[in-house]
Amino acid sequence: MKKITLSFFAAFATSVAFGQFNQDVTVQLGTVNNALVDQVGIANSNEILQVGFMNNADVDQYGMLNTNNTTSIGAFNYSYVDQVGLANSSSTFQLGIGNLGDVDQLGLFNQSTQIQLGNLNQAYVMQVGAFNSSSQLQIGNGNAAGSFQYGNANVSSQTQLGNNNFAINLQTGDFNNSSQLQVGNGNIGFDIQNGGFNSSSQSQTGNMNMALNNQDGYFNSSSQTQLGNNNVAISNQEGFFNSSSQTQLGDDNYAENNQEGWANSSTQLQIGANNRATNDQWGLMNSTNQIQWGSWNEAEVVQVGAFNDATQLQFGILNSASSMQLGTNNSSLQLQLGALNNAEGLQIGDDNTLIQTQIGVLNTASDVQIGTANTAIITQTGLGHSHTGLQMGAGNMMVVNQSNL
Repeated sequence: MKKITLSFFAAFATSVAFGQFNQDVTVQLGTVNNALVDQVGIANSNEILQVGFMNNADVDQYGMLNTNNTTSIGAFNYSYVDQVGLANSSSTFQLGIGNLGDVDQLGLFNQSTQIQLGNLNQAYVMQVGAFNSSSQLQIGNGNAAGSFQYGNANVSSQTQLGNNNFAINLQTGDFNNSSQLQVGNGNIGFDIQNGGFNSSSQSQTGNMNMALNNQDGYFNSSSQTQLGNNNVAISNQEGFFNSSSQTQLGDDNYAENNQEGWANSSTQLQIGANNRATNDQWGLMNSTNQIQWGSWNEAEVVQVGAFNDATQLQFGILNSASSMQLGTNNSSLQLQLGALNNAEGLQIGDDNTLIQTQIGVLNTASDVQIGTANTAIITQTGLGHSHTGLQMGAGNMMVVNQSNL
């Protein structure tokens, strides 16, 4: 009998020791709160605090050293956490009514932080891999954020201050970095990164702005800043070491950049209303700068080749500039100051230079250069001038000055 009794206590002590590997602390204060916890493994840790009415928490931990902390204060808040692997970490804080937080972690050393202050906000995190990090902050009502990370050492930050904002980040690969900030109402942000070492920043302040970024490759960088209402910014980069900067201050502006190749760069700045800038570059180390200040201006650049450079400066209203360069080391500068001016340039070949300056109203300039090392310098000052130029060959020079004086 003594032997049997000792055996029973030994078995009981062993079961308690294994049970102590996992730790759970759940506190519920209020009415009809619900918590469901499943822990399978070693040294997993979970803490849940629910204060209020009909809050729900569901935590599943499988593996070792996973940690979770969930705090819900209010009513009808939902928090779901699934952790599979080693040393994953999740923290969720909800204050308000009807917020939803969902975290899925598969791998090791992934980290997620969700803070929701307000009502009816939704935050989703999916992490598959190792050392990924996600941070989501929502202050307001009806915001939705999703962060999806597949790979290793990716970083995502999403901040929403206002109402009914929508942000999605998808990272596939390693060492990608994404930041999304939305201040206002009804803003939309999409950020997709595929590859490695890509960086992206989206900042939207105002209402109903849209920012779309897509990066496929390595070491690409993108910055999108919108201050105002109903602005649209689109950036697509494929390749290596491409860079894009888009800044829009005002309302109803549109900026689009498409780059494919190596080390292409694009800068687009629009201040005013209803301006439109587009850039398309294919090749190596092409550069574009587009600056528009005013309203209803339009700028377009297309470059195919290597080492081409295009600059477009527009100040006023209803100006239009178009530049296309095919070849190597071509340069184009278009400056418009006034209203209803139109400048067009086409260069095919190598080492060609085109400078078009329009100061005034209703001036028109159209130039085509085909060949090598051709130069055209066109200056129009005043009202209603018109110029058409064509150069074919090598080493040609054209200088045209038009004014009303």
